[in-house]
Amino acid sequence: MVSQSLDHPLPPVSTRRPFHLAFLSAALRITPTAIRRWAYSQLISIGERRGWRIHPGIYRLPFGLVVKRSPFDVQRVEAAALHFLESDTRDVSHPLLIDAVSTDERVAVRDETRRTTYTIMTFISGDTACDVMDDSFTPNDWARLEMDLRKQLDALRLHTSQQSHEICNAAGGIVYDPARLSWVAEEQLRLATAKEFFSQLWPGLSIPRNRDTIRPVIQPLIDKPIPISFCHADLVPRNLIFPGGLDAWRAGRSRVCIIDWEYAGWMPEPWDAIKSILILGEEDDPWLPFVKRVFPGYDEYLEAEMLWRSKSGMMII
Repeated sequence: MVSQSLDHPLPPVSTRRPFHLAFLSAALRITPTAIRRWAYSQLISIGERRGWRIHPGIYRLPFGLVVKRSPFDVQRVEAAALHFLESDTRDVSHPLLIDAVSTDERVAVRDETRRTTYTIMTFISGDTACDVMDDSFTPNDWARLEMDLRKQLDALRLHTSQQSHEICNAAGGIVYDPARLSWVAEEQLRLATAKEFFSQLWPGLSIPRNRDTIRPVIQPLIDKPIPISFCHADLVPRNLIFPGGLDAWRAGRSRVCIIDWEYAGWMPEPWDAIKSILILGEEDDPWLPFVKRVFPGYDEYLEAEMLWRSKSGMMII
Protein backbone atom coordinates (compact mmCIF):
# COMPACT_ATOMS: atom_id res chain seq x y z
CA MET A 1 0.00 0.00 0.00
CA VAL A 2 1.19 3.52 -0.80
CA SER A 3 2.21 5.77 2.01
CA GLN A 4 0.01 8.85 2.04
CA SER A 5 2.88 11.10 3.19
CA LEU A 6 5.29 11.69 0.32
CA ASP A 7 8.40 13.83 0.70
CA HIS A 8 6.84 16.29 -1.77
CA PRO A 9 3.04 16.34 -2.24
CA LEU A 10 1.65 15.68 -5.69
CA PRO A 11 0.80 18.97 -7.41
CA PRO A 12 -2.58 19.36 -9.08
CA VAL A 13 -2.83 18.38 -12.74
CA SER A 14 -2.71 21.54 -14.82
CA THR A 15 -5.66 21.71 -17.23
CA ARG A 16 -5.12 25.29 -18.32
CA ARG A 17 -4.28 25.79 -21.99
CA PRO A 18 -1.63 28.51 -22.44
CA PHE A 19 -2.82 31.57 -24.37
CA HIS A 20 -0.49 31.03 -27.32
CA LEU A 21 -1.75 27.47 -27.78
CA ALA A 22 -5.38 28.54 -27.46
CA PHE A 23 -4.74 31.25 -30.07
CA LEU A 24 -2.99 28.78 -32.39
CA SER A 25 -5.82 26.24 -32.12
CA ALA A 26 -8.41 28.93 -32.84
CA ALA A 27 -6.45 30.18 -35.84
CA LEU A 28 -6.11 26.69 -37.27
CA ARG A 29 -9.84 26.05 -36.93
CA ILE A 30 -10.56 28.84 -39.41
CA THR A 31 -7.70 27.91 -41.75
CA PRO A 32 -8.78 25.97 -44.86
CA THR A 33 -8.10 22.26 -44.63
CA ALA A 34 -6.05 22.22 -47.82
CA ILE A 35 -3.66 24.82 -46.43
CA ARG A 36 -3.24 22.90 -43.18
CA ARG A 37 -2.53 19.68 -45.07
CA TRP A 38 0.10 21.41 -47.17
CA ALA A 39 1.67 23.13 -44.16
CA TYR A 40 2.00 19.91 -42.15
CA SER A 41 3.51 17.99 -45.05
CA GLN A 42 6.01 20.83 -45.50
CA LEU A 43 6.87 20.80 -41.80
CA ILE A 44 7.64 17.09 -42.01
CA SER A 45 9.80 17.62 -45.10
CA ILE A 46 11.71 20.32 -43.24
CA GLY A 47 11.93 18.06 -40.20
CA GLU A 48 13.51 15.30 -42.27
CA ARG A 49 16.21 17.68 -43.49
CA ARG A 50 16.87 19.28 -40.11
CA GLY A 51 16.80 16.18 -37.95
CA TRP A 52 13.53 16.88 -36.14
CA ARG A 53 12.40 13.26 -36.30
CA ILE A 54 12.35 11.71 -32.82
CA HIS A 55 10.58 8.47 -33.80
CA PRO A 56 9.29 7.04 -37.08
CA GLY A 57 6.46 9.32 -38.17
CA ILE A 58 6.94 11.73 -35.23
CA TYR A 59 8.67 15.10 -35.57
CA ARG A 60 9.42 17.69 -32.94
CA LEU A 61 8.43 21.22 -33.97
CA PRO A 62 9.31 24.67 -32.62
CA PHE A 63 7.23 26.21 -29.80
CA GLY A 64 6.94 22.98 -27.82
CA LEU A 65 4.88 21.07 -30.37
CA VAL A 66 5.10 17.73 -32.13
CA VAL A 67 3.50 16.43 -35.33
CA LYS A 68 2.60 12.79 -35.88
CA ARG A 69 1.98 11.34 -39.32
CA SER A 70 0.43 7.93 -39.78
CA PRO A 71 -1.23 5.99 -42.60
CA PHE A 72 -3.44 4.30 -40.03
CA ASP A 73 -6.60 5.49 -38.32
CA VAL A 74 -4.80 5.43 -34.97
CA GLN A 75 -3.94 9.12 -35.17
CA ARG A 76 -7.60 9.96 -35.72
CA VAL A 77 -8.30 7.92 -32.58
CA GLU A 78 -5.59 9.71 -30.60
CA ALA A 79 -6.92 13.11 -31.66
CA ALA A 80 -10.41 12.12 -30.54
CA ALA A 81 -9.04 10.80 -27.25
CA LEU A 82 -7.09 13.98 -26.48
CA HIS A 83 -10.11 16.12 -27.35
CA PHE A 84 -12.31 14.02 -25.07
CA LEU A 85 -9.84 14.15 -22.20
CA GLU A 86 -9.53 17.92 -22.31
CA SER A 87 -13.26 18.53 -22.79
CA ASP A 88 -14.86 15.93 -20.55
CA THR A 89 -12.41 14.88 -17.84
CA ARG A 90 -10.24 16.41 -15.17
CA ASP A 91 -7.12 15.43 -13.26
CA VAL A 92 -5.50 13.40 -16.07
CA SER A 93 -2.13 14.63 -17.36
CA HIS A 94 -1.88 14.27 -21.14
CA PRO A 95 -0.60 16.15 -24.21
CA LEU A 96 -2.85 18.91 -25.53
CA LEU A 97 -4.36 18.50 -28.98
CA ILE A 98 -3.73 21.45 -31.29
CA ASP A 99 -5.06 20.15 -34.60
CA ALA A 100 -5.70 16.99 -36.60
CA VAL A 101 -6.37 16.63 -40.29
CA SER A 102 -6.50 13.76 -42.78
CA THR A 103 -5.10 14.14 -46.27
CA ASP A 104 -6.33 12.98 -49.64
CA GLU A 105 -2.95 11.32 -50.13
CA ARG A 106 -3.16 7.54 -50.20
CA VAL A 107 -0.41 5.44 -48.64
CA ALA A 108 0.06 1.76 -49.52
CA VAL A 109 -0.23 -0.53 -46.49
CA ARG A 110 -0.39 -4.32 -46.93
CA ASP A 111 -1.78 -4.06 -50.47
CA GLU A 112 -4.35 -1.50 -49.36
CA THR A 113 -4.39 2.28 -49.49
CA ARG A 114 -5.21 4.34 -46.46
CA ARG A 115 -5.42 8.02 -45.77
CA THR A 116 -2.64 9.80 -43.95
CA THR A 117 -3.51 11.67 -40.76
CA TYR A 118 -1.49 14.52 -39.26
CA THR A 119 -1.90 15.26 -35.57
CA ILE A 120 -0.38 18.33 -33.91
CA MET A 121 -0.04 18.25 -30.13
CA THR A 122 2.15 19.53 -27.33
CA PHE A 123 5.54 17.89 -26.90
CA ILE A 124 6.16 16.55 -23.39
CA SER A 125 9.82 17.06 -22.58
CA GLY A 126 11.20 14.87 -19.82
CA ASP A 127 12.33 11.39 -18.88
CA THR A 128 10.40 8.36 -20.12
CA ALA A 129 9.70 5.88 -17.33
CA CYS A 130 11.24 2.98 -19.23
CA ASP A 131 14.54 4.89 -19.38
CA VAL A 132 14.80 5.55 -15.64
CA MET A 133 13.27 2.43 -14.09
CA ASP A 134 16.63 0.95 -13.17
CA ASP A 135 18.44 0.44 -9.89
CA SER A 136 18.32 4.20 -9.24
CA PHE A 137 14.50 4.15 -9.27
CA THR A 138 13.93 3.93 -5.53
CA PRO A 139 11.10 2.40 -3.48
CA ASN A 140 9.96 5.98 -2.80
CA ASP A 141 9.83 6.57 -6.56
CA TRP A 142 7.67 3.47 -7.05
CA ALA A 143 5.37 4.61 -4.25
CA ARG A 144 5.10 8.11 -5.68
CA LEU A 145 4.38 6.80 -9.17
CA GLU A 146 1.77 4.43 -7.78
CA MET A 147 -0.05 7.27 -6.05
CA ASP A 148 0.28 9.58 -9.05
CA LEU A 149 -1.10 7.06 -11.55
CA ARG A 150 -3.82 5.79 -9.23
CA LYS A 151 -5.15 9.29 -8.67
CA GLN A 152 -5.24 9.99 -12.40
CA LEU A 153 -6.80 6.67 -13.38
CA ASP A 154 -9.31 6.80 -10.53
CA ALA A 155 -10.34 10.24 -11.78
CA LEU A 156 -10.67 8.92 -15.33
CA ARG A 157 -12.90 6.05 -14.24
CA LEU A 158 -14.93 8.33 -11.96
CA HIS A 159 -15.77 10.63 -14.87
CA THR A 160 -16.39 7.94 -17.48
CA SER A 161 -17.57 4.68 -15.88
CA GLN A 162 -20.90 3.48 -17.29
CA GLN A 163 -22.79 0.22 -17.36
CA SER A 164 -24.02 0.36 -20.94
CA HIS A 165 -21.65 2.46 -23.07
CA GLU A 166 -20.84 1.07 -26.51
CA ILE A 167 -17.44 -0.63 -26.72
CA CYS A 168 -15.49 1.35 -29.31
CA ASN A 169 -12.35 3.34 -29.91
CA ALA A 170 -12.18 7.01 -28.94
CA ALA A 171 -13.39 8.06 -32.39
CA GLY A 172 -16.40 5.74 -32.20
CA GLY A 173 -15.01 3.01 -34.45
CA ILE A 174 -14.12 -0.62 -33.88
CA VAL A 175 -11.53 -1.35 -31.20
CA TYR A 176 -8.05 -1.33 -32.72
CA ASP A 177 -5.33 -3.14 -30.80
CA PRO A 178 -2.74 -4.84 -33.03
CA ALA A 179 -0.75 -6.24 -30.10
CA ARG A 180 -3.52 -8.21 -28.38
CA LEU A 181 -6.78 -8.06 -30.35
CA SER A 182 -5.63 -7.60 -33.93
CA TRP A 183 -8.38 -9.80 -35.42
CA VAL A 184 -11.14 -7.59 -33.98
CA ALA A 185 -10.27 -4.74 -36.36
CA GLU A 186 -9.23 -7.04 -39.21
CA GLU A 187 -12.59 -8.83 -39.13
CA GLN A 188 -14.52 -5.62 -38.34
CA LEU A 189 -16.05 -7.08 -35.18
CA ARG A 190 -18.37 -4.78 -33.26
CA LEU A 191 -18.25 -5.81 -29.59
CA ALA A 192 -21.49 -4.82 -27.90
CA THR A 193 -20.84 -6.05 -24.36
CA ALA A 194 -18.03 -6.78 -21.93
CA LYS A 195 -18.87 -10.48 -22.35
CA GLU A 196 -18.24 -10.25 -26.10
CA PHE A 197 -15.00 -8.33 -25.46
CA PHE A 198 -13.60 -10.90 -23.03
CA SER A 199 -14.74 -13.78 -25.25
CA GLN A 200 -12.52 -12.33 -27.97
CA LEU A 201 -9.70 -11.72 -25.51
CA TRP A 202 -9.68 -15.30 -24.18
CA PRO A 203 -10.73 -17.61 -27.04
CA GLY A 204 -10.37 -21.37 -27.18
CA LEU A 205 -11.90 -22.18 -23.81
CA SER A 206 -14.13 -24.88 -25.32
CA ILE A 207 -11.37 -26.96 -26.89
CA PRO A 208 -10.71 -30.27 -25.07
CA ARG A 209 -7.45 -29.24 -23.38
CA ASN A 210 -9.09 -26.15 -21.82
CA ARG A 211 -12.64 -27.27 -21.00
CA ASP A 212 -11.84 -28.76 -17.61
CA THR A 213 -8.66 -26.83 -16.82
CA ILE A 214 -8.65 -23.09 -17.43
CA ARG A 215 -12.28 -22.61 -18.54
CA PRO A 216 -13.74 -23.01 -15.01
CA VAL A 217 -11.45 -20.17 -13.88
CA ILE A 218 -11.86 -17.78 -16.81
CA GLN A 219 -15.47 -18.26 -17.94
CA PRO A 220 -17.01 -16.74 -14.77
CA LEU A 221 -15.02 -13.55 -15.44
CA ILE A 222 -16.28 -13.46 -19.03
CA ASP A 223 -19.87 -13.78 -17.80
CA LYS A 224 -19.46 -11.27 -14.96
CA PRO A 225 -21.08 -7.84 -15.55
CA ILE A 226 -18.42 -5.12 -15.48
CA PRO A 227 -18.62 -1.36 -16.14
CA ILE A 228 -17.33 0.19 -19.35
CA SER A 229 -15.00 3.17 -18.97
CA PHE A 230 -12.60 5.24 -21.03
CA CYS A 231 -9.27 3.38 -21.18
CA HIS A 232 -5.81 4.36 -22.42
CA ALA A 233 -5.24 0.73 -23.51
CA ASP A 234 -1.43 0.88 -23.58
CA LEU A 235 -0.28 1.87 -20.09
CA VAL A 236 3.32 0.70 -20.17
CA PRO A 237 6.52 2.47 -19.04
CA ARG A 238 7.35 3.82 -22.51
CA ASN A 239 4.09 5.79 -22.45
CA LEU A 240 4.74 7.48 -19.11
CA ILE A 241 6.85 10.65 -19.05
CA PHE A 242 8.14 12.62 -16.09
CA PRO A 243 7.85 16.22 -17.39
CA GLY A 244 10.97 18.25 -16.74
CA GLY A 245 12.84 15.09 -15.81
CA LEU A 246 12.79 12.57 -12.99
CA ASP A 247 14.22 14.99 -10.44
CA ALA A 248 11.53 17.60 -11.16
CA TRP A 249 8.84 14.98 -10.69
CA ARG A 250 10.45 13.75 -7.47
CA ALA A 251 10.50 17.33 -6.18
CA GLY A 252 6.76 17.71 -6.73
CA ARG A 253 7.01 20.09 -9.69
CA SER A 254 5.12 17.85 -12.14
CA ARG A 255 2.75 14.91 -12.49
CA VAL A 256 3.54 11.90 -14.60
CA CYS A 257 2.14 12.47 -18.10
CA ILE A 258 0.38 9.69 -20.02
CA ILE A 259 1.17 9.85 -23.74
CA ASP A 260 0.28 7.89 -26.90
CA TRP A 261 -3.51 7.50 -26.76
CA GLU A 262 -3.73 5.78 -30.18
CA TYR A 263 -5.59 2.73 -28.85
CA ALA A 264 -7.82 4.56 -26.36
CA GLY A 265 -11.54 4.09 -26.18
CA TRP A 266 -14.48 2.74 -24.24
CA MET A 267 -13.69 -0.74 -22.98
CA PRO A 268 -14.31 -2.94 -19.91
CA GLU A 269 -12.69 -1.36 -16.86
CA PRO A 270 -10.10 -4.12 -16.25
CA TRP A 271 -8.65 -3.64 -19.75
CA ASP A 272 -6.03 -1.06 -18.76
CA ALA A 273 -4.71 -3.40 -16.09
CA ILE A 274 -4.67 -6.42 -18.42
CA LYS A 275 -3.01 -4.56 -21.27
CA SER A 276 -0.36 -3.14 -18.92
CA ILE A 277 1.16 -6.59 -18.42
CA LEU A 278 1.29 -7.58 -22.08
CA ILE A 279 5.08 -7.40 -22.05
CA LEU A 280 6.75 -8.37 -18.80
CA GLY A 281 10.48 -8.65 -18.23
CA GLU A 282 12.18 -11.16 -15.99
CA GLU A 283 10.35 -13.24 -13.42
CA ASP A 284 11.08 -10.71 -10.67
CA ASP A 285 10.02 -7.73 -12.82
CA PRO A 286 8.65 -5.12 -10.36
CA TRP A 287 6.15 -3.93 -12.96
CA LEU A 288 3.61 -6.73 -12.29
CA PRO A 289 3.21 -6.10 -8.54
CA PHE A 290 3.18 -2.38 -9.33
CA VAL A 291 0.28 -2.84 -11.77
CA LYS A 292 -1.62 -4.85 -9.16
CA ARG A 293 -1.25 -1.96 -6.70
CA VAL A 294 -2.27 0.67 -9.25
CA PHE A 295 -5.35 -1.38 -10.23
CA PRO A 296 -6.61 -2.89 -6.95
CA GLY A 297 -9.55 -5.20 -7.39
CA TYR A 298 -8.51 -6.57 -10.79
CA ASP A 299 -6.12 -9.31 -9.63
CA GLU A 300 -8.42 -12.08 -10.86
CA TYR A 301 -8.44 -10.57 -14.36
CA LEU A 302 -4.65 -10.31 -14.38
CA GLU A 303 -4.35 -13.90 -13.19
CA ALA A 304 -6.83 -15.04 -15.84
CA GLU A 305 -4.82 -13.30 -18.55
CA MET A 306 -1.57 -14.94 -17.43
CA LEU A 307 -3.31 -18.32 -17.08
CA TRP A 308 -4.76 -18.08 -20.59
CA ARG A 309 -1.39 -17.10 -22.08
CA SER A 310 0.50 -19.90 -20.37
CA LYS A 311 -2.02 -22.77 -20.55
CA SER A 312 -4.53 -22.22 -23.37
CA GLY A 313 -2.28 -23.28 -26.24
CA MET A 314 -3.62 -20.33 -28.23
CA MET A 315 -1.31 -17.88 -29.96
CA ILE A 316 -1.56 -14.08 -29.88
CA ILE A 317 -1.26 -13.13 -33.54
